[in-house]
Amino acid sequence: MSRITPPSGYASWNEYIQAQQDDSPVQTIAALRLLKRNIKLEDIAEIERRAGGNLASPSYRQFNTYVSPGTVAPAVARPWILTSYSNGLYRTVYSGYFSDLVDWFDTATVLSQGADTSPISFSGSGDFWSNQFIGYFKATTTETYTFYTTSDDASYIWIGNDALSGFTVENATVNNGGQHGSIEKSGTANLVAGNYYPIRIQYGDGAAAEVLTVSFSTPTIGKTTNVTSNIFYNPQTNGF
Repeated sequence: MSRITPPSGYASWNEYIQAQQDDSPVQTIAALRLLKRNIKLEDIAEIERRAGGNLASPSYRQFNTYVSPGTVAPAVARPWILTSYSNGLYRTVYSGYFSDLVDWFDTATVLSQGADTSPISFSGSGDFWSNQFIGYFKATTTETYTFYTTSDDASYIWIGNDALSGFTVENATVNNGGQHGSIEKSGTANLVAGNYYPIRIQYGDGAAAEVLTVSFSTPTIGKTTNVTSNIFYNPQTNGF
């Protein structure tokens, strides 16, 4: 593996990020995702980020940056030590219905947020609210995983680098979009045992009943909603 030096004129990747982005955690994370698209497979960039993603904070953390298989791919920011991950996905609840607009969450009004370690399954009668879950899915076996959502209304799952950036309705692992009654849709991903894969789940309820259930199966694992031992998030960034 080779070290990736900062762009010309910058003493560090952190200096470059600060020059390109404002002080918000969201913008800093966006910089990690979008500003190093020409890093090749297995290259490493040393990234300095301040605790909690806040550039005004006094303490630093270092990140390895890996890329997915392929010649060129968007970077994935991960801590040096995987044990820093916490169990669960980081869930944010928003006011309003996202209407299949995957970037809607970037500017929507937040109602609540926090880690969710339980199976992702709920139902009720609330209207016009949306949820986003982000973190990692850890594969326990090497095989094809089938992911499912049962939802009323729209729901999507992205697994892998598309969960980090460039996620669209078209490249979702599971596309259960549109306003509709409770229906199930599925999609597949080939995963390797022991690997942590970025995962993003979006769900919204427009009117009437609210339903969301997320499950998975493999040829050797029966369909289950019990994802508690498979889901993790980075507590330093509240997500990836």
